Amino acid sequence: MTNTKSVNPFIGEQLDEEIEAKNNLTYWFPILEKIKMRVPKTIIVHTGGVDLLKLLDGEIPEGYMQFHKRLLDAIKQIGFPCFLRSGMTSDKHSWKNSCFITAESDLKNHLRTIIETSVMANISGYPFDISFWAIREFIKTEPLFYAFEEMPITKERRIFIKNGEVLCNHPYWPDEAFESYKHKIPDYEAKLKELQSLTEDEERELNLMAKYIGRFFKGFWSVDFLRNIDGNWFCTDMATGERSYHYSDCKKF
Repeated sequence: MTNTKSVNPFIGEQLDEEIEAKNNLTYWFPILEKIKMRVPKTIIVHTGGVDLLKLLDGEIPEGYMQFHKRLLDAIKQIGFPCFLRSGMTSDKHSWKNSCFITAESDLKNHLRTIIETSVMANISGYPFDISFWAIREFIKTEPLFYAFEEMPITKERRIFIKNGEVLCNHPYWPDEAFESYKHKIPDYEAKLKELQSLTEDEERELNLMAKYIGRFFKGFWSVDFLRNIDGNWFCTDMATGERSYHYSDCKKF
């Protein structure tokens, strides 16, 4: 792939198309699956060229019902509840109105929410691609509390890797993420401490998983992991390091 740049039509910012293509689930997920990494069951569905932006105007675009049916077929294979996302985002901070699907009747409105968020992100200078979607297995976890439209907050980690080496391993959720919610959460400080804690064995296991992933991904990446109710860690997301939130006080890079 040649390294080209395109101009954001809203603000004129140049985006590196090669980097943005790598951030798409359609790039990194098939590799994770091929190398037998523990991942949520995932079915990728292409729009088939349907103009989904028309959903934002209350219209049903040509070809939409066929696309909708393909998503429903994927949901039947994965089962309820399930997790919906585009190739680029799940808009999980709108949880019960976006990525979390509990019934067929959720689908169109939740698609619309994610599409609208994608458009707003593009206006802010972030990539905009809604041609690929994924129906994913909902991983059962042990939530410590709930935030962001009833999203279950549970143990997750973000590990940065570069050219096959682990740079740092951080809690996925920083304290400031819950600034608007902490006053509503009983025993918040104790729960945050538990949320961000990691045993030595878990840290060793996760670093080994990330290092293994790094064998197949050149360059600078963030790798996200989620712990399920049985204590098993799943790789749930990846992005180029340049596009990933990182703790500002980390001295590793």
